Parts: sequence; structure tokens; C-alpha cells
Amino acid sequence: MASQDFSYPETPSATSGATVPAVVPSHPSEALVPPGMYGPLGGPQAGFLPRGPEILHSGFDQKWLFHCLRRRWLLALLMGLLIGGATAGLLLWLFPESSSIVAYLRVRSKPPTTVSLEQQQRLTPKDFEIFQQTQLTLLKSQFVLQSALSKPEISQLDAVVKEEPDPALWLYEELRVSFPGEGEILEVRYDGEEDPEEMKRVVDAVIAAYKSDVLDAERMRVEETRSNLGKLHSEVARELQDKLDKYSTLEKSIATGI
Repeated sequence: MASQDFSYPETPSATSGATVPAVVPSHPSEALVPPGMYGPLGGPQAGFLPRGPEILHSGFDQKWLFHCLRRRWLLALLMGLLIGGATAGLLLWLFPESSSIVAYLRVRSKPPTTVSLEQQQRLTPKDFEIFQQTQLTLLKSQFVLQSALSKPEISQLDAVVKEEPDPALWLYEELRVSFPGEGEILEVRYDGEEDPEEMKRVVDAVIAAYKSDVLDAERMRVEETRSNLGKLHSEVARELQDKLDKYSTLEKSIATGI
């Protein structure tokens, strides 16, 4: 860069014929800036910078966007596919696809026709709550879950095989059982990432095991107890009738002898 010589104009002295340099501003930077380039110091143009591209300080221009897409449509398409695929993968990783299986089963708190209507009305809310908790515990008990998983068509499902060596514990933790509305309808629910068709078969197998090992077994026990009570009643009635007949015969023989 070529050097420039700045000479100061000389002014005559008032007392002698000698010349002295003219007074210059105290800030050399102001003296070196050409006047009018940035406007007066402190004026409306102080600190002025170039505006830059129009897109940075103007409003959204649809025509500009359309022209950019027309010129770079392939690049825009590839970028859109890349960003969309990455977003979809991230969402699937954060929120994996899940299935929900729900089954309902009516569980009577008391077998019909086993007791009189007056005795049925004596069931207190506390007794009904105990009955519900008992059924919930029995449905998720080990012997019911093991019975459901012991069937070959259930134990060979991928959803069950991958939970080895303890699929019963997995079912115990994942199954949700409840009595909605505090009624006699038992709800069995599963929410997870396994195949819904396979989990539907698993839930059906659990319900089938609960019905056969708990409800049917309880019904058979009640029927057996009723049958035994009926037999006992018949035997007692027969013995009583025999004794009555003996007493009647004895009474007649005594009366005849007198």
C-alpha cells in the first residue's frame, strides 16, 4: 500500500514572519476519515453498516421461495426426505409403537340360587371389596399364569419366548387387572410393544386358565359341598324316620299290652 504524505497548511504568526502549523483535531482518526462518508458524528447516519441481502431484513417473499425451490428442487427434496426420515426415526425411538389388549369377564360375587334372597342381601360393601381383591390376586397368581403358559401354542409364541427364563414374572408385572366401576365386571388389560395378535392369545389363555382353575374349581367345590350336604341331609332324615318308626311301634306295643 503506497504511503501518503499529509502536510499541514502553514499560517502566518501575528508577531513575527515565521510560520507555524495549523491546528488539527485532537483525534487523528476523525481527521483521516473523508468528510460525508458516514455523516456527521452523532447524526442519524452514525454507525451505519451495509444492509446486506434483502432476505435478511425484508418480510417473507413467496416468490423468492418459489424461485429457489424451482432452481434447487432436487436438493430440497433430498433434504426434506433426510430430515423427515431422521425425525420419524427419532420419534419411533422415543415413543415406540405399542399395542393395547383389553378383555372383560363377569365374575359373580355369589353363585345364583345357592342361598336365599334374604341371605344374598346381607353381603356388606366390605365383604364385596374382599371378594374383588381375592379374585384379582387369584387371576395373577402363579398357578394361573403357569397354567396359561404351559400350553404349547402359548409357550412357543415369540412374545413369550423372549421373556425366558421367567415369562410368568413378565406377565405378572405387565398385566393390569381391575373391577371398573366397582362392579362384577373384571377387566384384564395389557399395554406393550409385543405383537397384538400374540398378546391377544396370551390374554385369552390367562382368562381361560382363571376360569378353569379358579371359577370352575370353585363352582365344582360348591356343587360338591352341596351334594355332600344333600346326602348328609338324606341320611339324617332317614335315620330320624327310622327312629320315629321304632318309637311308634314301641308305643303301639305298650298300648296293646296294657
